[in-house]
Amino acid sequence: MLAALLFATLAIVFPVPAHAAPSPSAETGQTKAIDDCLSANNVWVFVITDDQKVLSNQCVDSPSTGADALKKAGITVGKNKSSLICTMNNHPETCPKTFNGQYWAYYHASGAGAAWDYSEKGADQYKPAPGSIEGWCYNKPKTKSCTPPKLAAGSADGASFQLTGDNTKKTQNADTSSDNGSKSGPVATIVVIAVVAIALIVALVVRRRRQS
Repeated sequence: MLAALLFATLAIVFPVPAHAAPSPSAETGQTKAIDDCLSANNVWVFVITDDQKVLSNQCVDSPSTGADALKKAGITVGKNKSSLICTMNNHPETCPKTFNGQYWAYYHASGAGAAWDYSEKGADQYKPAPGSIEGWCYNKPKTKSCTPPKLAAGSADGASFQLTGDNTKKTQNADTSSDNGSKSGPVATIVVIAVVAIALIVALVVRRRRQS
């Protein structure tokens, strides 16, 4: 009977793991894959700074112009006296008073993995083709130009590029705390098992002595 009790205790402490279904909120929170976006005749918007910070990497629905695509992607722009975009999401914080060689370069790509074509029109005049990619990059100091990296189809979040900002940091912190909790769990379980096992063994020894 004591042996059966021991096995029952083990079963309670170490239950058979169940395969949990994916969380609906986790699925809906994922960024739409590039190939799905383009197949639906939408437009993918990718914006990267000179220090490799990704300001936008997402799908937008039927933008009327390149400027509208940026707006739908959550990008706030600032323009100079020539009506050219000179800052995006405060990068740089203000438009340079005089041209310093750095600027936001505007590109288009016909699809995932396709070569970038430098735009011959401004964002207010260009109409993105359905199923295409809009790309922006800010060139580094003392460089003449920049080109966005190619984006591969089939990968959520545009290959390995991740959005930067407070939301990313909060997610990383949450993952870290979750890992710490999972590490401390097994240790506590082992301690409980040891205590229960010792108690059962002592009870078994006492019972046999009484029977003898």
